[in-house]
Amino acid sequence: VALPLASERVYLISDLGRTTVELKDRFPYVDFDSGCATNGNGNGNKDEWWWDSPLSSSSNEDDGSGINDSSINYVEWRPNNEGQTYACLGEPEVEFNERMTRLYDWLDSRNERSIALVCHWGVIDWLTGEDFDNCEMRAVDFSVLRREGFMLSDEEAEEVFKKGGRCVVRDDDVEEVP
Repeated sequence: VALPLASERVYLISDLGRTTVELKDRFPYVDFDSGCATNGNGNGNKDEWWWDSPLSSSSNEDDGSGINDSSINYVEWRPNNEGQTYACLGEPEVEFNERMTRLYDWLDSRNERSIALVCHWGVIDWLTGEDFDNCEMRAVDFSVLRREGFMLSDEEAEEVFKKGGRCVVRDDDVEEVP
């Protein structure tokens, strides 16, 4: 089942996906109907199933961050203290946390004894609080996962990134890794 709930937190433009129509053509053996909501056209396809903001279609004045439209309270949470600009908006922490909670609930509701969850690092980190290597596979008991997640808040992450480090979260402690 292709499940948009398990998609990476939108950080860079490369985190945006392809439409379900394109994906169905390329991967006909994957179920895109059960996990992807419809876009109202009744055919089971949703053009953009990844996170999106009302700002992305805005054409108002740019505030210097690459983000337009001052009428919506978007707060840039990604590093931007050295003039960085981004080609898309980053998914806000609150919305990502809500989506990860819905993913946890979806996993919890399943009857299967084993589920292979193929996803990006941020999703795995949120669910387990553990740092996985790229393409690493592990068996993780569901009891290890926390419904409220393990991710740092945007403010906590910003402090770590300012120092040039990254964090590995275990239990309720934060360990900075140089």
